[in-house]
Amino acid sequence: MIRRLVSTEFGRFLMAGIANTGLTTALYWLLLFVGISATASFSLVYLVGIALAWWINGRYAFQASLDGKGLLIYPLVYVPSWVLGWLLLRFCLDWGIAPWLAGPMVAIAITPVSFLLNRKFFTIPWH
Repeated sequence: MIRRLVSTEFGRFLMAGIANTGLTTALYWLLLFVGISATASFSLVYLVGIALAWWINGRYAFQASLDGKGLLIYPLVYVPSWVLGWLLLRFCLDWGIAPWLAGPMVAIAITPVSFLLNRKFFTIPWH
């Protein structure tokens, strides 16, 4: 079943996302632990996650060639996801969900939007 899953773009994207989310969630929790607010931690971790996602998604999930031009433009892919994620995070926090849980919940919730935007980026002809 796993072999079949990773043979698809979406499956590879999920596997890459699991790795990226694991690393960035650990960093998010560390930032919370040292006293940085949930929204600031979310934003900082999001930037780290974008850089990691460019490499993992480009090479592994979408098997695209990567270049410096793409790296400079790639963060724009995540602007809509970040806005949606930030709004969902505020909603979760306002509803009393603990910050340590709200961050990972939001990351999971925005996965479909992120996949569609990544797919578009890595499959456009100029790339």
